[in-house]
Amino acid sequence: ISLKNLGMSYGARDLFNGVSLQLNEGVRYGITGANGSGKSTLLKLIAGRDTATEGKVDIQKGTRIAYLEQNLPVGENETAIEIVIGGDAVLAKALKERDSADLDPMHAGEIEEIIRSHDGYRAESESARLLSGLGLPDEIHKIPAKKLSGGQMMRVLLARALFAKGEVLLLDEPTNHLDMPGIKWLENFLLFEFTGMLLLITHDRGFLSALSEQILDVDYKTITLFNMNYNRFVGARTLAAEQKEREAEAAKKKIAELTEFIDRFKAKASKARQAQSRVKQVEKIEIPDIIASSRRTPSFFFRYEREPGRDILNVHDVAMGFGDLKLFAGAEFLLRRGDKAAIIGPNGHGKTTLLIIIAGELKPLAGTVHFGHEVKLGYYAQVHEELRKLSEPMHEHLHQLHAQKAVKDVRTALGHMLF
Repeated sequence: ISLKNLGMSYGARDLFNGVSLQLNEGVRYGITGANGSGKSTLLKLIAGRDTATEGKVDIQKGTRIAYLEQNLPVGENETAIEIVIGGDAVLAKALKERDSADLDPMHAGEIEEIIRSHDGYRAESESARLLSGLGLPDEIHKIPAKKLSGGQMMRVLLARALFAKGEVLLLDEPTNHLDMPGIKWLENFLLFEFTGMLLLITHDRGFLSALSEQILDVDYKTITLFNMNYNRFVGARTLAAEQKEREAEAAKKKIAELTEFIDRFKAKASKARQAQSRVKQVEKIEIPDIIASSRRTPSFFFRYEREPGRDILNVHDVAMGFGDLKLFAGAEFLLRRGDKAAIIGPNGHGKTTLLIIIAGELKPLAGTVHFGHEVKLGYYAQVHEELRKLSEPMHEHLHQLHAQKAVKDVRTALGHMLF
């Protein structure tokens, strides 16, 4: 894949411009950059889902590109297995024609040859393997996909992209709906089974570190190739930015020194030639353009209004389930001041439910949840749809929740979170 003078803008906003890069067969590229810098746009341009403002993307003829769709129209009774097999459009078409009542006997042999060459007789078992690896159990492989949850459907679309067996695989946040075993399975698949070119966007630093061989960094309104993995890139990126700043400072300092000499001696006949020589030197000095990075870092801190006691949270013999579905029983733990605990487990086993119980928004079937003296709770939920329906500005909504705070404090808090 060749990017030739590639540029992309939305109105007056430039994402990147003048990008010329060669992307090579079989290399695993990690794509990094701030939110909104143009990472997903780059994948869409390569996948042909968007058109560049300037320049072009040249792709070697015959190259198959597999792209992780974020949305896909689904037939009324189309199953997960059928959606996955649809990732190989040629095979899916041949299988449909083979099973059609209108199949022309003259073309039957040709259809069978397409199915054989695409390993079509293993297509269903291979699709099932991909779906199971990504955490979707056998019992939902053949039910209508419209009955699947949003998270389950995203895993089906990921399996579809993997099944496509493209020479190029474009993955935009593939781990978002995977649990830890699913992430590890995908990592191993991409390391040991997939042999094509990978372009990967992910906020999972461990996943990116394990897979990246080279980095495409979308920043400073351009895309820079770093021939190294993510761990080495983090240090190299900082050094490169510092080096450019040092070069700019050195150039400015040199110009200032030469200009001072010119101003002092340009009127003296004995020094006129030297002054003129320095004028020419100033004209030749180029100060590197320092374009501001698109990366911004939120800043926040926690300050107790009153110091809590030693025991913070005591969960005792808590059980939870819904109907015949038993999630957990006998949950028992004590967290003390300063503790940090992670809740892990497969999808659908009650991690979020446990948090909702602790937050007091759901009553358990049995057991108790008790907070210690002076403990205040902050709860960040998985879904915030109710917030999206609010009509008032953000700062007004927050001020309603924290009426005791000054408006400037609320605005400062929003600013810390990059609003």
